[in-house]
Amino acid sequence: AGAAGAGRGTGTAPTAKATGKATTTGTSAGMAGAGTTGAAGMAGAGSGTGRHRDTDASTTARPMAGAGAGTSRSADMSGREEMIRSEEQLHVGKEEYESGKARLHKYVVTEEVTRTVPVSHEEVRVVREPLQPGEKTTGTTDFGEQDVEVTLHAERATVRKEAVPVERVRLETNRVTEQKEVSAEIRKEKIDYADGTDMGKGKDAGGEFGQGRRR
Repeated sequence: AGAAGAGRGTGTAPTAKATGKATTTGTSAGMAGAGTTGAAGMAGAGSGTGRHRDTDASTTARPMAGAGAGTSRSADMSGREEMIRSEEQLHVGKEEYESGKARLHKYVVTEEVTRTVPVSHEEVRVVREPLQPGEKTTGTTDFGEQDVEVTLHAERATVRKEAVPVERVRLETNRVTEQKEVSAEIRKEKIDYADGTDMGKGKDAGGEFGQGRRR
């Protein structure tokens, strides 16, 4: 029992934490001092010594593989990887251009015009008046054949044409506004991500669910 106590005491000594040799020596002394009981003490000492040795080894001697991997992963996760997503935007403007030309052209057409004009003419009629006895006459009184001519007059329609201004024609422009629809194709970039567990699904920065990688 004393050997067991000695073994435990030796296992918890500060010297054992400092060097592995002190722990081994204490364990051997416990084995020599007591037989079967010493063996039990050796077992106890071994248990205590092994516990301290493992702790010291993990702390001072060499790092565990898990700890090293954890440190490296933490270092990788500390960085930030980012990319910029761009897209095209449609800007609509207006420009003025010549859409055509307008001109005034004057030409002559002929049409038939009918007007009614009163015209007069002279006609001859015979008027017979008996002479009173002793009435003096102004004409010749020769007996025989005689001809007397009378000139007849008549009116006819005449045409005179004159060009007179009747109308003024000019060109004026006014602006008319109407609604016009403009369509164009725009491009935008999409970003998908994969976390290593499911390569087929990801959420892009545009707010839609992507399916696989986009080109």
